[in-house]
Amino acid sequence: MIRHLTGMIYVEKVKENCLAYWKATGTYNDAAGEALENFKKVFNGEDCPPGAAILFTQFPHGSITIRFSKDDSIPETGKSTIENKEVSETVLETIIGKNGVSPAAKQSLATRLSELMNNYEA
Repeated sequence: MIRHLTGMIYVEKVKENCLAYWKATGTYNDAAGEALENFKKVFNGEDCPPGAAILFTQFPHGSITIRFSKDDSIPETGKSTIENKEVSETVLETIIGKNGVSPAAKQSLATRLSELMNNYEA
């Protein structure tokens, strides 16, 4: 996180962006809406100060696991997994996609991936 956000502020913006994306593409369905509500519940009570991270793991079958870190560590287990391909793909698209809400998040991701690849020993 670059600036302090509560989990609810963060998830409301993500939810708003997902709904706008689905409306624009005509892909909204009831299962995605229900999964998005479950996604929202994961963030209840979470606090995201600067330096904290929300970590998403997307799986090929379409689920997304959510982890929270208050420092530079990567938790071994996730807080929750959402089993819905539309939510999984749209959440990531609205954050780091071509028209994502956070250029800073894309830059941070690119920097971290570059550092990881530069430090990888084959």
